[in-house]
This record gives sequence, structure tokens and C-alpha cells, in this order.
Amino acid sequence: METLKNVHYDAFISYRHSELDDFVAGKLHKKLESFKIPKTIKNKFNNGKKGIARVFRDVEELPLSDDLSESITKALNNSDFFIAVCTPRYIESKWCMKELEVFLQNHDRDHVLLVLADGEPDESFPEILRFEDVKLTDETGSIITERREKEPLAADTRGADKKEIAKAIDTAVIKLCAAILGLNYDDLKQRHHEARVRKMTFTVGGISLAILVFAVFATVTLVMIGRKNVLIEEQYDELEQLYAGNMVSVAEELMGEGRRMDAIYALRSVLPDDESNGYNADVLNCLTTILGVYGTGERHFPVKTYDTRSIVLDYGLSADGSYLWVIDTLGLYVFDVQSGEMIKEISRSGNGFFSAAFCGEKGILVLDEMDAYYYTLYEEEGKLLEGVQRIEECFQSTDADMAFVLCDKELVGIDGEGNIAYRISLEDVFDYGLITRYDLCADSGRLCLNFSDDSAYYIIVADEYTGEICWTYEEEGDKYVYAFPDGNTLYISAAEYYEEDYYEETVIRALDIESGNELWNKKMTDFCAESFVAGGDNIYLIEFNTIYNIDKSNGEPIGHCSANDFIAQGWYENDSFFFITVDGTVYSYISDNDCYDVSDYYYAMYNESELNSNVVWSNGGLYYHSMFANYVVAFRVEENENAVLLPEYTDEERNIVPVSVDDLDVDGITAELVYDSFYSDDGKYIFVCNSNRTVQLIDVESNSLIAAWPSNAQYYSGLYYSEISGGYYLDTYLNSYLLNDDFQVYATMPHIAGEQDGRFIVQGAALDYFSMPYVSYDEVIKIADEMLDGYEPDDDLKAKYGLMTRSSERDF
Repeated sequence: METLKNVHYDAFISYRHSELDDFVAGKLHKKLESFKIPKTIKNKFNNGKKGIARVFRDVEELPLSDDLSESITKALNNSDFFIAVCTPRYIESKWCMKELEVFLQNHDRDHVLLVLADGEPDESFPEILRFEDVKLTDETGSIITERREKEPLAADTRGADKKEIAKAIDTAVIKLCAAILGLNYDDLKQRHHEARVRKMTFTVGGISLAILVFAVFATVTLVMIGRKNVLIEEQYDELEQLYAGNMVSVAEELMGEGRRMDAIYALRSVLPDDESNGYNADVLNCLTTILGVYGTGERHFPVKTYDTRSIVLDYGLSADGSYLWVIDTLGLYVFDVQSGEMIKEISRSGNGFFSAAFCGEKGILVLDEMDAYYYTLYEEEGKLLEGVQRIEECFQSTDADMAFVLCDKELVGIDGEGNIAYRISLEDVFDYGLITRYDLCADSGRLCLNFSDDSAYYIIVADEYTGEICWTYEEEGDKYVYAFPDGNTLYISAAEYYEEDYYEETVIRALDIESGNELWNKKMTDFCAESFVAGGDNIYLIEFNTIYNIDKSNGEPIGHCSANDFIAQGWYENDSFFFITVDGTVYSYISDNDCYDVSDYYYAMYNESELNSNVVWSNGGLYYHSMFANYVVAFRVEENENAVLLPEYTDEERNIVPVSVDDLDVDGITAELVYDSFYSDDGKYIFVCNSNRTVQLIDVESNSLIAAWPSNAQYYSGLYYSEISGGYYLDTYLNSYLLNDDFQVYATMPHIAGEQDGRFIVQGAALDYFSMPYVSYDEVIKIADEMLDGYEPDDDLKAKYGLMTRSSERDF
């Protein structure tokens, strides 16, 4: 088995974890690894390279680990080239600068490639690469050192929007590949252009997915008219498989938009009722995943998509989770959460809407840049709230009775009928300057407003319904403050960052609201809390990508864990704390100093776009929207009743016999690429893992290669025969892949730890064990049909994705 220490990378991508930087790094990663050298170029240069086999990018290559720095150091030492995604944010990152420093310890500067993603070179390129010290001899013969500006090899991917950036990345990839592979850039660019032209002139090459699907379907229909000879029948089968395979991409795109029923419909439309008529394994694998038939415990699946007319800017839920408001660039919309029906639309005012809050059972407060308006959900006209101007923000209470508007000098309480219930003059309470930060929460009859200016922070606790002030607090210091009332206790987090010496500090306090007495006070250094969530007996502090768990009773830190990206939202559910990062990954805080990526089990996420930082968890549902999307997606919990939690289980002992590379004398096997190989548990097959992310299968009896397929998994633990499924499965310690008689993956499930009483024993995300049955082809089809129950997508969606009507004459 290849260890991480021995993994070789053609390039290491270094980047700052922020929206634009991560977008560019992700696109570069995929395009570099999929880049193939044109045949004419390979013949011309004859350097033996076929392309770029492997590129390291930490968000994909490494699991969450306390020893991440050591792993990245190994990857840097094992990489030929260093690609820096340069922005003004990049050179500010001590971590990114450390990566560059470590790489240059064992490599020269010529192996550092720069990608300008934002800003200008002088503000985005590391200084160590922009200048070099050159030794010269002066007139006296003395050796002097002169600092000269050096132009590093760089590619420019800057653009006005993601579409322009993606186009620029295509050119940048050619430039980077030329440097990494030692090829001539002009030749490579010309051949790449010729290849694209040939691809575009091919019948199905240059058209969109929807047109491609339609063209294939039309061809299938025409072929069906006269399929009377073997040649036509073979062509029909190939086109049918092509169409079915395209449905996997369609289904994943639909799932990314939260359209689960449409995704199931698309896949089911290309699967026969009877397994014996033949099926596309990729389609079946995708369908079993979307149906969640092998899920362990509870999972969130998309249940509804709320579409607007343009890019979503903000959204929010009513306290009981019945209604959703969404603001886009054209106006505001209110949806019924359960049905998905849009029940109200308010066109954009001259100043544009920037925030809203539900107020009472059937009211909504809407703000533009100048004024506040109150609307009832089922009436056209709204009313202007007189004297509520110079608005900062609005908020709603957790019980939905009230809404609050923070203006320049006062806090205004709005009742459920849209009337001004009270005004709290802030300048009558505090002597403050210009407000720089603010936050408000209202729960259990109390509201808590905290705000800051450049010199101090201020807290007001008042009666939610009358506005009567019951407690105030003021403290000097330019700090990030969050406060949350829980019964008679007020929890306060005040964080401060000292830029001149990079020092961070967070002070956590618990105060008795009625007496004003401090219950406890704790100081945390090297940590700057940006928000916190109170749940159960704990407080969970959030800083960029780190969670700290604090005991509510005394403020003592219990533990902490870190993610690989910016944390968008955290929430407390079923006695557990979860958080989601902007790349769509969901983590569960399992124990002290540890958390697990539970995306595959907890949250079925298909969209590769970055999430907007506004992710909402409410009433057992998760809501999000992707950057630049014109819809909001709702997720709900779904539990696999067939998965039974086992109180105790011990993994079966398994003896996997390795195979030496020297013994793999089989046509089609390239010894230089093999990094792992072993026998199946019954000794009938040899499984081969290659460094170019392909796997191969050898029949031992005939000593011949019988199957090969691409794979993104880096490590495999064994190939086993299952009495339950009647076929083989491939295991990776994280997932197991069921294989059909043609050794195609037709279902993905959690790691199979063993078999017991005719059921699989699988390991869940929290390292617990579940017993679950094997789900046959017929059962998968039955589950899909019961979920669809005659459902048909609307005609516009069918036309967009080339979906067939289920009643179409398809002779499966």
C-alpha cells in the first residue's frame, strides 16, 4: 500500500481559503489533472509523458487531522512544481507563505508558477519571487549584492465574473502544463486549439447538455423505426447507453439545485423495469445514492427549491418555519415552505431592498435603503412606517410576535400588526460614536442588542414587548461582541485582534441579568471568536474554520476542532452540534478535539458551487443557496429505517494477500504506474491500483486483464465476495462499492465491516455500526416508483434537460 510519504505529485496548488481563490484553485485542479497532451506534441517532444497524473490541493487530498502541517510538508517535498493562486489575500496568509518557504527549501524558483487571480502583481505576488539578490563585482573589485526585480512565470486568470475567470483559466492551464511537462507553449496552445475545433465540429461535441440529450434521444427514436439488422441494433444500444449515461450528469445537476424528485425521475426514465433487460450501472449507482437506500442514521435530502427571477442576495425564515422570504436583485418574494408556492412578490423599489423580517403570524417587514414597510402576506399594499429612517438592519424574535429595526440613533419595536410598539433611544442610554458593528437576538420575552463603535462596546437587555430596559453594559475596547440571553443568564463573547503584534484574545462572560452579577469570566488567547451557538450544556465558539466547545456552567474550554474551509453556519440538533463550511461540507462535533466530515451521510450535497455564507438551520431543516444562484434549497431529515444501530460489533479479521509488481506480467498492466495490488479474498482475481487514478482487474486463471475503470479513491483495503449480494464488492475503509457480473460499480455504501445473518454490517460516520439488508435491483426500482407516485416534471424542465415522458415507448 502506498503511503502518503511516497505519493508523488506533479504540482502542489497553494491558495488562500476564500471564495474567489478557492474557485480558481478548484478549476485549476480539475483541468490540470484532465489535461492530455495532443498526440502530435507527444511525438514531437517524445518526453514519455502523457499528461499530469496528480495534483495536490489540501481540501481534497487530506482528511481532517491534527497533524495536517506534517502531511502538507510531505506533499510539498514530493511535488515537482508549486502553483500559487495569487491575490492580495494570499500574501497576507502566514500559512501560504510557509508553504512557499518549505517548497523552496528543496526546489529552485523556476519550479514555482504563479496564477494571478485578483489584484495587481505588486500587491499579489510574494516578495521573495518578485526580487532576487544578484552578486556583482564593483569598480574596486569588491563583491556587492544588488536587489533586482525578477519576472516570475505567471498566468493571468482575472475577470469581471466567474464566466470570464473560467475562460481565462483555460488559457492559464495550457501555460502551466507547458511549464510542468517541459513542452513548447505555442505548440501546445495551437494543438489544443485544433483539438477544440475538431471536438466542436464533431456531431455531439460543442452543444449544451440539454441539446446533446435531445439530439441523442431524437437519434434513438429514428433508429428505432427501422432497427432490423445487427448493425442498426448495435448503434441503437450505444446511443441508448450514451443517453442513459447523460442522465447521471443531469441528475447530479438537478440535485445540486435541490430538485430531488426530478433527479429520481431522470434516472428512473432510463432504467428498465426488469434487470434482465440490461441497465446502465452508473445510473443505478446514482439512483441508489439519491434514494439513500444504504444510508446510516439520519440524512438531509433536498426536498424543495424556491426559484426567483435573478441572483439571490438574502433570505430568511419565519419563526415556525412556515414561510421563507427571498430578496434578489429584482425584488422580494415570500414562499410557502411546505408547498413551495410563491405567495407574494414585491417588485424592487427605487432604492432596492436589502433586508426583511417576519412580524407576527402573517406580516413581514421590508427595508430599503431609506424606509421600512409593513406588508401582510396575502394583501397587495403595504404601509410605510413613519419616522423609521436611516436604517441599519431589522431582526425578528424567535416567537414571531415582534420585529425590530435598528436605526442610526434608536431601536424600534414593531408589533404583529405592523404598528410601532416602542422606541429605545440609544443615545439616551450611552454616549457613543459611529456604530461599526451590531447584533440583536430576541428570545423568551427578552431582547439583547449589542453594538460597537471604535472605542467601546455596548449591550442593552430589554423587555421584548414593552421595550423596558432591564440591564445595560458598557466596556472600552474595539471588540467583536456577541451576546445571547438564556433565561436569567446572559452569555457574552468579546473578541479582540491586535494587528500590530498579531495577538488575538476572546473573553467569555456569564452574567446574571436580574442582579448584574458576573457568574464567571474566562479569557482565551490566540483565538478571535466571530460568533457562537448555545446548545445543551455547552457554548460553541466559531472562528473562521475552528470550533471551541465551552462548558456553560463555568466557562472552561472542553475541546476544539478545525475544518478545511470557512464555517458558514453552526447549529445544535438532537443533542449534537453540526456546522457547514462554504464548500458544502458538513461536520459533526463528535468528541473533544475531534469532528467528522458527515456530508455523505448527513447531507446529500451535489452542487460544486460555493455556498453563500448565509446558511440557515431552522425547525429541523437546512436552507442554503450557492453563490450567484437564483434559488434557495431546503433540506429535510430522512432516516433509513432499514439501518439498525448495533450496540456492539467487532470488525471481522480479513487476510488480504498482496501481489508483487514483478508478478504482474499481463498485457495492459504498466508496472511503473502500479502502486498497490492484491488478491481478492477468494483468490480468483488480482486487483491493481494505479497512480494515474485507474484500477484494473486480472483473472488469475487466465492471467488476463478483464476490467478497468477510473477511480478517485486513493486507497483500497480489499476485494471481497459477498454471499448476500452474490457478487464482489470493493472496499476503501470509508466506502464499499458493489460490483455486478461485469465488474461495474452499481451501488455505493458505507464501509462494509462484515456480514451477519444475511445482512451487511456497515460502519457509519461516527464509527458506529449498523446492520442493513442488501437492496436488489427490483427493490430499488420499487422504492423509486413509490416516491415518484406518478410525478412528472413540468414541461419547461423536461425541455431544458431533455427528459422523456415516462409513457414514452421505450422497449427496455
